[in-house]
Amino acid sequence: MDTFSFVEYDAGQGGGFVIDDTADVFAKSVYGDGLPQRWRLSWGQFLVMTPGEDAAGVFLRYRRELGIWFGIFAIAHTIIILDGWVLWDFYQFMGYQYIPAIDQTVRMESGFGMANILGLMAVLIALPLMATSTDWATRALGASAWKFIHYGSYTIFYAVALHTAYFLYIHYTMSFHRTVPDPNWFQIPFAVLTAALVAAQVGGFFKTVASHRRGARRA
Repeated sequence: MDTFSFVEYDAGQGGGFVIDDTADVFAKSVYGDGLPQRWRLSWGQFLVMTPGEDAAGVFLRYRRELGIWFGIFAIAHTIIILDGWVLWDFYQFMGYQYIPAIDQTVRMESGFGMANILGLMAVLIALPLMATSTDWATRALGASAWKFIHYGSYTIFYAVALHTAYFLYIHYTMSFHRTVPDPNWFQIPFAVLTAALVAAQVGGFFKTVASHRRGARRA
């Protein structure tokens, strides 16, 4: 049985859907109910990265480096999922799987495909941000063009937040074809951090509007 199948039909045991629970606890906390051995115990929970422009204090000085490292880990995460979970199969990527017992490809994971699309979109947007995270790129593109590209960090943040929320709160809930794992410990920290960052962005927006109005009144 492939260690990252959603569900398989085992005729050798008299028929029936068999769930694969071979993954270790650490891998489950990040990737769920199974992961090939070559990928296990190699990665931490690099699930959420915030836009570098929103960092504060000491992190502000290293926002460029943090953005590049986010891109590196996002690419590694994508390769792990494509190679270890969906096996480079588009239908599995979208939450479908072929069931030999009925000779049909059926949707097994509602929402799985959309969550994966959001994650892949975030990685694709991150690539030009990584490529232009240099002083040379800033000078070559000009400040306005460079800022236009790097405003994509906000799109990345919300895409990653929605992608992660699906796997933390929806994907591993009750389902007919697998056992339900224990709740992920990162659910509450993720909700708090995401809410705090969204609140900070909303607060920054209203502060900018108020500053603009004060400037208009003085003029």
